[in-house]
Amino acid sequence: MKRILMVMLVMSWASPVWAAFNTGNQLIAFCQAPKMDQGDAYCFGYMAAAFDALEGADRGVDGYTFCHPGVNLNQVRVLS
Repeated sequence: MKRILMVMLVMSWASPVWAAFNTGNQLIAFCQAPKMDQGDAYCFGYMAAAFDALEGADRGVDGYTFCHPGVNLNQVRVLS
């Protein structure tokens, strides 16, 4: 019985994963969508993820980091 429950528990963790990469042109199209549109939300989410992933000395991608003294996420949104 415990084995069946364990198998059911492990199988419930498994879920389909979706991942895709966008080109720069696709990202620009999302960022040019009207405010409060699904594309605008996608653009903001993308910018927020990049902002979070690159900030700080202990983070970054392939040695690249992002220093943003005094810049907050809302200001990044305005730039997008």
